[in-house]
Amino acid sequence: MSTTMSNPTVPDASPAGALDSEELLSRADVRLLPVTTKEDLRRTYPFGMFAVPMAQVRRIHASSGTTGRPTVVGYTQGDLDRCVVDFTERTVCNPSTGSGAEGPDTGTERSRR
Repeated sequence: MSTTMSNPTVPDASPAGALDSEELLSRADVRLLPVTTKEDLRRTYPFGMFAVPMAQVRRIHASSGTTGRPTVVGYTQGDLDRCVVDFTERTVCNPSTGSGAEGPDTGTERSRR
């Protein structure tokens, strides 16, 4: 959060101004966080909202811009690692979701060929 809050292009949507992460004590406090809109991304196109140096960006996702100026989102290695863990926990490790890793769609069948 400190990286995001130190980015001068992040809109300050907190009513009290600067926000300290120690102020976030419950889920209800999420309302205190600044909100980034699609317009913010378009206004700072292409990389103005990135909160880390480009050298730390590992993947980029960009929209086509069919409804306006394109938007770009960058992901660090940490972002990608968390995404893999989250995906794994929600699908492979949690068969109660109905999307457990079973059968030929898991990739294991293809790797044996």
